Amino acid sequence: MKVPVLLAALLLSACAATSNTTPSERVLAYQTPQANHATVQITRLNQFMGAACHVGVMYEETLIARMAAGEKVTVYLPTGSSLFSVITDPQGNGLCGTQGFSPAMRKVRIEANKVNHIEIGFRGMVFPYIEPK
Repeated sequence: MKVPVLLAALLLSACAATSNTTPSERVLAYQTPQANHATVQITRLNQFMGAACHVGVMYEETLIARMAAGEKVTVYLPTGSSLFSVITDPQGNGLCGTQGFSPAMRKVRIEANKVNHIEIGFRGMVFPYIEPK
């Protein structure tokens, strides 16, 4: 009886949500804290859908990171309401190329004096979303 319970616990713990930090070579902008900027932590969920490809994360018109599934990145952005986008990876090719999915866009309010959390995920294979947390 103990073996099936232990096996079930191990399998469930393997599904726990953990995020790795996006490698510095894929963090492209807003890496340094500045006055009048707030800390923003962006997490891409570790989902099966869309997991094979990196996505581009944009702040206004600037590509700030290229993220894999299960990664998080911390950036420092001006406070206020700003447009975030999830796009296909500009360096992707094949199935991960420029025709991978329709971009998602969302205005997000970045607040001073706190860590702002944004979650990126997919609903289905080609429907990314951006969700402030």
